[in-house]
Amino acid sequence: MMKRIYEIKRGQSALEFAILIGAVLFFVAGFIFAVQNNISDRNRERRQILIEEIASLIQDEINLASVSSDGYYREFTLPGKVLGLDYIATLDSRTVYVHTVNELYTTVLPIQSVVGDIEVGGVNMVSKVEDNICLNSEIVVCSSCGNGNLESFEVCDGELFDKEYTCGESGESELFNFGEVTCGNNCELDTALCSYCGNGKTEGLEVCDGDVGVLCEGGGAIPLFKDCLSTCDGWGTCNPFHNGPPLPACDNGIDDDGDGFVDWDGVNGVYELPYDPYSDDDKECEDADDDNEMEGRDPFIYVCNDGYNNDGDPYIDFIGGPQGEDPDPECAYPYDLTGESIEGTPYSYDCSNGIDDDGDGFIDWGEDPQCISYYDLSEHSGTFPEDFQCMDGVDNDGDNLIDWPADPECAYRYDDESSGIGYETGLGGGLVAHYLFDGTSLNEKLADESGENNESIVGSADCNQTGISGTACGFLGVGNYVNVPNNNEFNLPNNYGEGLSVTIWIKTSANVVNGLVDKSEGNERYGIWLSKADDKCGVSIKDAEGDELTYSGGGDVVDGTWHMCAFTAVRSNPANPDELYVKLYSDGQMVQDYLVTNIGDISPNGDFKMGVLLGGAGTANIIDEVRVYGKAVSNQDILDIYDSLTG
Repeated sequence: MMKRIYEIKRGQSALEFAILIGAVLFFVAGFIFAVQNNISDRNRERRQILIEEIASLIQDEINLASVSSDGYYREFTLPGKVLGLDYIATLDSRTVYVHTVNELYTTVLPIQSVVGDIEVGGVNMVSKVEDNICLNSEIVVCSSCGNGNLESFEVCDGELFDKEYTCGESGESELFNFGEVTCGNNCELDTALCSYCGNGKTEGLEVCDGDVGVLCEGGGAIPLFKDCLSTCDGWGTCNPFHNGPPLPACDNGIDDDGDGFVDWDGVNGVYELPYDPYSDDDKECEDADDDNEMEGRDPFIYVCNDGYNNDGDPYIDFIGGPQGEDPDPECAYPYDLTGESIEGTPYSYDCSNGIDDDGDGFIDWGEDPQCISYYDLSEHSGTFPEDFQCMDGVDNDGDNLIDWPADPECAYRYDDESSGIGYETGLGGGLVAHYLFDGTSLNEKLADESGENNESIVGSADCNQTGISGTACGFLGVGNYVNVPNNNEFNLPNNYGEGLSVTIWIKTSANVVNGLVDKSEGNERYGIWLSKADDKCGVSIKDAEGDELTYSGGGDVVDGTWHMCAFTAVRSNPANPDELYVKLYSDGQMVQDYLVTNIGDISPNGDFKMGVLLGGAGTANIIDEVRVYGKAVSNQDILDIYDSLTG
């Protein structure tokens, strides 16, 4: 009986607990529902308030513009949504109407008359132009564009602009470099008259663009040609050569070889020569396309079309080099030889290079009576191509390499010793001194192996060191050096074509400013040294006036092993004897080159010394195999010297 009563009570308790839980859940659900309804009501109220605030903001901005002076300008921003809902703002007559897309929230406010529309979710521009209130409207709509007055927000109006514009600054194209910016009928910039001068198309205000060799009218018996100027605004002067590919020598109306006969007249009337002012043709012409009136001589080769770097810059020819080098900007066209745009002007034809090559006071063809044509090779009467070492068929330097391009010391076809650069004279010529440092004792003379008898005296240097070849001399401080008595062969005077080259092998591990060679007197000096700052080969040249160059470069040579430092220098410009072209080498490779225009005469009366700093202070290194040349040897020469001792 008691067990049954217990079971009834337990069942009753479970039922009562279930009823209690249900009641609690009901009240919680009711509470959540009430809260959500409250939040929803508050969001509806908030959305309506925000809609009204947006409309009020638009109204305020428009009213503010209406009471402002002409020229007023202001920006304001509107949100993109209202508590997650999209909305629309429109201007209708004198009202602004703002509402959500579902139109549950809306408001309408009165405004002043406005031109334009509202930008929802972005920046809006309100302005006042000529008593008109403008909202995000084009200036042409809101102002009197075309009245000749420059109002606010107009970039231009007629001939008036808010600032000066060039075609390249117009924003239309950065390539525009020619023409005129005008004002369009919408008071915005118009670039219809702008163009790119140099694209080969005559556009806008261009007179021409890239046109070459256009026949001039009224040329008479000798036709005249003209080229488009590089500025695209006109034509060059009419002349028989024009600036395009010159006519062949046998078809240009000129007695190119000075024999009294001009061009090729043809055979049996096959070719009618329109340009020949003489009655007889030149028998040395094979046909009208023959580019040589001189029988037996090769046709002229134009420096802008020969596949070679004639001027020493990184660029080759009009179309670029055979190894992918970039075109030379100094070449105006493949057959250029004008002297104004030629690849390597100092090395151009005498009669077209702008230089008085023979010093007679007359310059080039048309002024110098010794020039027989525009591309005559020489202003010296009687000089012909055979007179140039690099095309005379003779091995002038005994290196078993003859003429250009076989001999690497020939820089170009018409290269000659008079140029002072790259003429055909190799290591067999120009050697002033060569010191092996072999078998030399203290205070003995150091033999000169060049044959020039420039012997030197060894001071307290230790010349029993192991060298790169044989023995070498070690220098450990002040007074330890090798001294060569002063000799003009070791100088670098400021005369066109003068050159100097010095090579020296060194071995050191001392991180100090190591002097290698030095020739000096007062400020005037030249020398090779090792830079303490970067442990590299260095060169220093200074004239008596204090003008100098001092550079270092290449790899680390202060590592206790043998390295070769070298430099070459040449007076490279006949018009400026103070111009000096210097190259610095490290281990057979050119590492720096410099062109300076103000280094005067370098002819110090001091001795040529090895194993000293510039000025004579001591040093710490071992020196071997010193060579001095009275010219600027080539890159290949330097490499050959290096390779000869490294295998």
